[in-house]
Amino acid sequence: MIKVILAFSSKDASVKIAKALEASGIHVFRACGRKSELLSLLADEGGPVVVAGFKVWGQTITQLYQDFPKGVAVAAIVTPEQKCLMEDCPDIFTLTTPVLHGELARAVEALARPGRCLIRDAKKILMERFYMSESQAHRYIQKRSMDAGRKIEEVAKSIIEGEGAR
Repeated sequence: MIKVILAFSSKDASVKIAKALEASGIHVFRACGRKSELLSLLADEGGPVVVAGFKVWGQTITQLYQDFPKGVAVAAIVTPEQKCLMEDCPDIFTLTTPVLHGELARAVEALARPGRCLIRDAKKILMERFYMSESQAHRYIQKRSMDAGRKIEEVAKSIIEGEGAR
């Protein structure tokens, strides 16, 4: 079962996102109203997916993310202008408004997959080693996966192990 935690400054936004996820069959574990509540939950829960807005309790999601324990998956719902400000943070998956219910559900399900950390780490390697953007690194991994007829997680693992880059 996917453990979803919502982090929005606005209660109305939390309710709207919770309804969208519930309509897609994804249960929302908790909607947090304070940073301390969120950080406490993240320390106690294993492998949650946090769905948040760009600005949460006076901080951007990228600032807040720095306080998260390793392995927390984050989907941020942002405007196109805000997405441009987040290009330096490849660990946060961004969804641009307006977000369709199915798109949100697919993103949460993908972030909850066990191989997600492998893909994130492989993208980081490609970005650092070959100066790729996050989207270029992701497309590169996808293409290698399709060309080789291998799972995307296998390709990511080979990049991490130094076998699959270029």
